[in-house]
Amino acid sequence: MRALSGLLMGVALLGLVACGRADDTGAPEAEAPAEAAATPAAGETMASTTTPGELEVGFDRPGYDIGTSYDAADAEACRAQCEADEACRAFTWVQAGVQAETPVCWLKDQVPGPVEAEWATSGVMAGREAPATE
Repeated sequence: MRALSGLLMGVALLGLVACGRADDTGAPEAEAPAEAAATPAAGETMASTTTPGELEVGFDRPGYDIGTSYDAADAEACRAQCEADEACRAFTWVQAGVQAETPVCWLKDQVPGPVEAEWATSGVMAGREAPATE
């Protein structure tokens, strides 16, 4: 009888957990705050809050590559390479050790949307910021 009572108690507790109730008060567990749902997960596209000409630290702008270099020591040097190329509208500088042993500078002929990436810094050239067409 004691074993049956323990088994019934275990089944009842499993039912509470399965229904989202971790305690035996019958109250549902608290849900995640609504603002957490508004934050995109890593790698998701999101709107950039920077203006053309500013560095977008922590953002990649994937696609539309027209040139790649491995000699830009930092994002400022990558931006200078983009400025020197009239076809370049945006760029992404990637830290050393992510895509290659050295940093990588990607020049772009369109302005792809920004994607969160802690290892990248991007930018859009002022006066050249026509949006990418897909």
